[in-house]
Amino acid sequence: MTIESFIFYLCGYRVIAELNLAIEFSQAIEWYDRAIAEAKTNQFLEQEAIANECAAKFCREWSQEKIADTYMQAADDCYVQAGAIDRDRVAQTAAVNSQLKQSHLEILLDRQAMEIALRESEERYCQMVSNVPETLYQFELSADGTYKLNYLSARFAELFEISPAAALADVSILFDRILPEDRAGFERSIQATAEAGAWVWEGRISTSSAIKWIRGESRPIFADNGAIVWNGILMDITKRKQTEIALRQSEQRYQKLADNIPGAIYQFRLAPDGSTAFPYMSSGCFELFHLTCAAVMADSNCLLDLIHPDDLPEFHRVIAESAQNMTPKLWEGRAILSSGEIECVKSASRPELQPDGAIVWDGVLLDITDRKQVETELYQANHRLELTNTELQRATRLKDEFLANMSHELRTPLNAILGMSEALQEELFGALNSRQLNAIATIEQSGQHLLSLINDILDVSKISAGKLELNIAEVSLTELCRSSLILVKQQAIERQIYIDTHLPYDLDRIVVDERRMRQVLINLLNNAVKFTAKGGLVTLSVRLKLLEVDGRQGNWLCFSVTDTGIGIDSADRSKLFQPFIQLDSSLNRKYPGSGLGLVLVKQIVELHGGDVTLDSEFGVGSCFTVTLPQPDLDS
Repeated sequence: MTIESFIFYLCGYRVIAELNLAIEFSQAIEWYDRAIAEAKTNQFLEQEAIANECAAKFCREWSQEKIADTYMQAADDCYVQAGAIDRDRVAQTAAVNSQLKQSHLEILLDRQAMEIALRESEERYCQMVSNVPETLYQFELSADGTYKLNYLSARFAELFEISPAAALADVSILFDRILPEDRAGFERSIQATAEAGAWVWEGRISTSSAIKWIRGESRPIFADNGAIVWNGILMDITKRKQTEIALRQSEQRYQKLADNIPGAIYQFRLAPDGSTAFPYMSSGCFELFHLTCAAVMADSNCLLDLIHPDDLPEFHRVIAESAQNMTPKLWEGRAILSSGEIECVKSASRPELQPDGAIVWDGVLLDITDRKQVETELYQANHRLELTNTELQRATRLKDEFLANMSHELRTPLNAILGMSEALQEELFGALNSRQLNAIATIEQSGQHLLSLINDILDVSKISAGKLELNIAEVSLTELCRSSLILVKQQAIERQIYIDTHLPYDLDRIVVDERRMRQVLINLLNNAVKFTAKGGLVTLSVRLKLLEVDGRQGNWLCFSVTDTGIGIDSADRSKLFQPFIQLDSSLNRKYPGSGLGLVLVKQIVELHGGDVTLDSEFGVGSCFTVTLPQPDLDS
């Protein structure tokens, strides 16, 4: 070995040694020792001295003074053994030292630059990993079946609520967080990924604060020693899972709602080329048309072909109008089912224009067969009712004509009978004995009763026909009550019934039809006297009240006729105010009458804009109250 080659050899060893300082100091010294041993083997004393001196300088750079002194002592011994050194040899040695120092400096500078770049790279990597919102990990499955975690990023503590150091020391505490019902799936996924490649798993973990959903993704790396290493990511997908669950529950609710709604919910699509489709049809389609929703969504014509031929033009017109104006579509028509049965259906939907130019209607189909049958029956009933009303109007007209004719035919001879009776009673045709006078009086009373009955019938007929007009005027309340009481007072005296009155002292002028109101009071007073037993009491009272009717306050005049008679049973009250009906309807009635009095009372009062009410207790008595609106006379 030449001196030049040794210098190159020594420099190489020194570079290798110092490059390995990053690994271990003792390994670098080992490389110096190899250089010294090579020089000694070749009996290069000076080169051995130089190698020891370089080793000494290297040790001093690392503050290893004692080791450096040992190498310097060995270097001095080599120089002594070599004897005097000529200038060329010294210069050569100095050149070698200079070259070694320069190489050493360059290596140190390169090493520092590499260390700085490495630190910066590590800092960037650590910053990047810390900013990743998920957990990065490295998981290793050894060939013997044991497993461990080699790396966990800081986000692991936030996700699992376990320190990374604890999980790195014992990976089982991580697996213990997986819910038991999800653990079997996790283990199967690990086994499957060793064969299939990429690993993806979603499951739940239990932490001290909550149950979380996580997703793991990685791809295995197969090492030469049989181990499998997964570098991957763990993500918190709890919110996404909650959203998916809520969405699935919402879809289930709406699907259940669509299935339970009577009829069928649908989506109908009309493409720009005129083709049609049902993108959605609920299960109610089968109940309506005996078609599955899948069949209708696969081919819209299987449903459209069921439309009755007579109803197709209207269906197409409604579709075209709704598409043109983008207005809701309402259509009713008939469908011919496969069984031949005709079903009436109603479609209601709203259109929406799609980006591709198609129009989609979201709507509902309803079975209206029962409703159409009811409408048909109602139409027929209304038609029959119209015919009946026409017949009733004709009968009423004939009745009015008959009563008008009969009133004339009855009044003419009746007036003659009454006139002759009065003449006979006044003995204009000669003197009569008492028996004859009594007979004439009976004829006259019967005639008057018959005339009153005819007048009542005519009044009821006029009111029913709307031909009775009121003569509303300001009249005296006192005079109206007095004249009414005069006509019933004689009957009350004969039956020993006491009549009492209660009239307001500060009210004398009222606004009514005097003749018709006298007719009302006479009818009520006559009934009170007629149905009151001997020794009873009949009271006529009048009062002015301030009442609110239909949101407006006003003065109302109240006439009350109260008796202590037989009263009216609650079951019989519905029969009141009906013409020609008396509560005592037996053949030998105890109380005579035509049954028209209360009918006239009610109709006359209602013509005044008033009302009649009854308060009665069977066996105790009755009270009929007539309420009439009154204007403000002061104004």
